[in-house]
Amino acid sequence: MAGAGGRLGVHRVGHARRGRATAPVEDHQGAPRRRDRGARDVYQPLGCGGVPVGGAVERAVSRPLRPGLVAEGDSDCDFLLPVIDRQLNEILLSNPAADYDVFPTRRSVCVKKHGKQRFREEAAKLARQSQLVFVHADHHEAHEAEEMAAAIRQNAHHAVILVPKRETEAWLLADREAFRRVRGAETDRLPNDVEKEHDPKALLKKVMGPAGVDRPADYFELLGQDISLDVLKSVPAYRRWYDRTVDALKGLHYL
Repeated sequence: MAGAGGRLGVHRVGHARRGRATAPVEDHQGAPRRRDRGARDVYQPLGCGGVPVGGAVERAVSRPLRPGLVAEGDSDCDFLLPVIDRQLNEILLSNPAADYDVFPTRRSVCVKKHGKQRFREEAAKLARQSQLVFVHADHHEAHEAEEMAAAIRQNAHHAVILVPKRETEAWLLADREAFRRVRGAETDRLPNDVEKEHDPKALLKKVMGPAGVDRPADYFELLGQDISLDVLKSVPAYRRWYDRTVDALKGLHYL
């Protein structure tokens, strides 16, 4: 399969995914009852003696979660956007206490090549439009992600750093099954411990080269769709991001 110039489309969440949990809600008489926090709450006001009066009233009870991503490069975004969307939905579905509607992650319109000042300005703009911002950097530039996340937090917004060991390509190497749609890829070259690989980008080219892929970045979206989240969670740097994300969602009372 030869690498093409156009990027492959990512299956994004087309509508909000809702958490399922129960919590007491008071009716018009002050009596609590249970409701599904991930759905729309429908109740009927009660008159004297508990007799229903009027029509049913619908109350929206879900909260939106609009994530944002600030990444160093376009190819980083191509891989990370589907991974973040999938991971947030998994966290949502696996936590009974989840109480949010998760929307597709939006990326900053700028990456580092556009210049440091514009990169920071667009990151700040994205933060104002998001409930939670993920700030990406490669390992050797982790301090820059920390600084940007700190600046976002100073303006009363919420940020979590996302820093792979060495570079994003290390995460792409974690799951050989993710390459099943890249026919001809030499997955036997994949390391057992991706964080010990000194040049993940070069190794990825060697893995995908036999498939006729000249630009591995053309397949980052596809790999982001297919890579196993469970396998990624076995990678220490990814696990740190996952744990920080869960903590942030708890701090924001989404979990």
